[in-house]
Amino acid sequence: MNFKLTFFTSGMLLIILGVMMLFPAAIDYGNGHSNTSAFFISAFTALFFGGSLVLGNRGGFENFNIREGFLITTAGWFFMSLFSAIPLYFSDLDIRFIDALFETVSGITTTGSTVLSGLDDMSHGILLWRSIIQWIGGIGIIGFAIVFLPFLRIGGMQLFRTESSDKSEKLMPRATHIATSVFVAYVSLTSLFGLTYKVLGMNWFDAINHAMTTIATAGFSTHDASYGYFDSYALDMAATLFIMMAFIGILTFWLWHNSDYSLADSFRYAAFNISSVVSTCGYATTDYMQWGSFVMVFFLFATYLGACAGSTSGGLKIMRIVVCLKAVGETGGQAYISAWRVHRPLSGKTLER
Repeated sequence: MNFKLTFFTSGMLLIILGVMMLFPAAIDYGNGHSNTSAFFISAFTALFFGGSLVLGNRGGFENFNIREGFLITTAGWFFMSLFSAIPLYFSDLDIRFIDALFETVSGITTTGSTVLSGLDDMSHGILLWRSIIQWIGGIGIIGFAIVFLPFLRIGGMQLFRTESSDKSEKLMPRATHIATSVFVAYVSLTSLFGLTYKVLGMNWFDAINHAMTTIATAGFSTHDASYGYFDSYALDMAATLFIMMAFIGILTFWLWHNSDYSLADSFRYAAFNISSVVSTCGYATTDYMQWGSFVMVFFLFATYLGACAGSTSGGLKIMRIVVCLKAVGETGGQAYISAWRVHRPLSGKTLER
C-alpha cells in the first residue's frame, strides 16, 4: 500500500478546505462578528496540517492501484469531516465537538440531518460554512482528488470508480477530461441556480447558500423553516426543477390527499417535497407528516431508491438496484436448476408433474 500517496492526497484536500474556510471568515469579518477568529484559526490549522502532509509525502507515486484508491477515498472523507468541525466547535454555537462533527459529517455526506437550531439568528459565516461543506460533499471528495492526481501522472479514473461504484460508466477516456467537465458543469449549474433564486426573490446570501445545497441535493438551509420560509410558488417550482436536474447526475446533464390545499398548491407541494425526499435533499415547504401513513411509507421507500448513478443524491441508486435484481435473478435461477438436477426424481411421471 502506498501510504505516501494517501497522506499527500489528504493534505491537498485539507489545503483546499483551509482556503474555503477563508470565505466565511471574510463574511463574519465584514459583519464584525466574533466567529471571525474561529474561522481564521481553523483555516490556519487545516493549511498547516495539509501543507505538512503534502511536503512530507511528495514523490513515489508511480505505483497506484484500486486498493489505494479506496484508502484515499476513506481517508479523504474522514479528514475533511474532522477538520470541518473545528470552526463550528470554536464558534459561538457553544456545542460539543461530537455535535460539530455530526453536523459536518452530515454536510460532507450531503445527508442533511442537523443538530443545530436558531438558524435565523446565526452568523452568516456559520451558515455559509454549512452550505460550503455540503457543496464540497455534493461534488464528492474524490472529485477534488481527480483534479490534481493526473498532474502527478496518476490515473484518477480509479478514484472516480471507488467513489461512484460504477465501473461501467466511463463516459470519457481521460481523467483530466472528466474532472474538467464535472467541475465546469457543477460550478455553472450552481451559478445558474443562485442567479435564478435571486431573480425570483431571494437575497444574494440566501440565493448563494441555497444554490450550493440544491446542486448537492443536501438540504441545509439558512432558516429554521427551511425552504418554506420563502413561501413562493415561483421559488418552489424553480427548486423542484433544479433538484431534478441535480439528481439526474452531473455527468449525464453535461452530456446530454387529504388536505385543504388548492389543486395548484397540492401539485406544488407534492412535486417539491417528493423530489426533495427521493433525492434525499431534505428541503421542506410544509409538514408532510400530516399527509397520512400511506405517504410516510411511500416516502420511506422512495428515500431508499435514490436517483441516478453518479449523481449527488443519496439512496441505493436506480442502476445499482437494477444490477442487483438481475444478479439475484440469474443466481437464483441457476441455483434452482442445479438443485433440480441433483435432486430430480427417478419417476418420469413425478418428473413431468
